[in-house]
Amino acid sequence: MTEKIPPRLLWAARQLAFDDTADLLEVGCGHGVLAGLICENLSAGSLVAIDRSDKMVAVAQQRNAAQIAAGRVSFEVAALADADLGSRRFDRIFAVNVNVFWIDPRRELAAVRHLLNPGGQLDLFYEPPGMSQAQKIEMLIGEKLAACGFEVMARASEPLGQSLGIHVRAQPSDA
Repeated sequence: MTEKIPPRLLWAARQLAFDDTADLLEVGCGHGVLAGLICENLSAGSLVAIDRSDKMVAVAQQRNAAQIAAGRVSFEVAALADADLGSRRFDRIFAVNVNVFWIDPRRELAAVRHLLNPGGQLDLFYEPPGMSQAQKIEMLIGEKLAACGFEVMARASEPLGQSLGIHVRAQPSDA
């Protein structure tokens, strides 16, 4: 039986629209489903996927064993604000349903600023359970990004079955 991919992950993969040579960082990779979709479109680029849960990283590694062997993706157990990625820098950093970005993202956005290449972008995706939450989360994301020195470059939303997908793209204001 073929696994059904959640619509929010299919939508996020389409919205990212990255260059196939890009270096990418996924924050909160969970089961590694989006990582697998992303790797299908990488030729010379690479993806580092992190998650705070060692259990989720183990599942993601198993799911994406062929992509790991091909050198397209690596998985690490780490929280974004504490991740030690050495000298690695990324063209795009993205996250799906990672709530810290609309709650209190100061440490995480400082890490994002440090990890982005010049001109790099942050993509945040959410699938709130209702329209009022979607509007609230989108507003809070904009406020938190601005307070931490990021400029919103684009916003998008799309119906995802019974819910609404939100996408906010930003980059450091001094980029």
